[in-house]
Amino acid sequence: MLAVVCMLALVGVSSWIGFRSWPRQLRLSSKPWPSVRFESGRMVVPLPTEVLLGEVGRFDNELSTYIWFDYLRGRPGIDASQVLLVVTEEEDEAPLYRIGSLA
Repeated sequence: MLAVVCMLALVGVSSWIGFRSWPRQLRLSSKPWPSVRFESGRMVVPLPTEVLLGEVGRFDNELSTYIWFDYLRGRPGIDASQVLLVVTEEEDEAPLYRIGSLA
């Protein structure tokens, strides 16, 4: 009787380990990245299907920019892909962070 119980426990544990470690297909779906082109030394990202609604804010601090960016992405009714974070350089070579929203 003990041998049968041990055998069933061994088969059960082996089945569970096999199920958990069996390779599976990952089905990831995402929107295609927009095409990028360069015009007179500047990078241009055309958004043919969506319109830039407006600039939400300009920040010179990376931490506060990310906090606002994460807050906007997490708002109900706003798709996370509708919030853009763009980094540009000012004349004094300090980074300027802009947050925008698509409609």
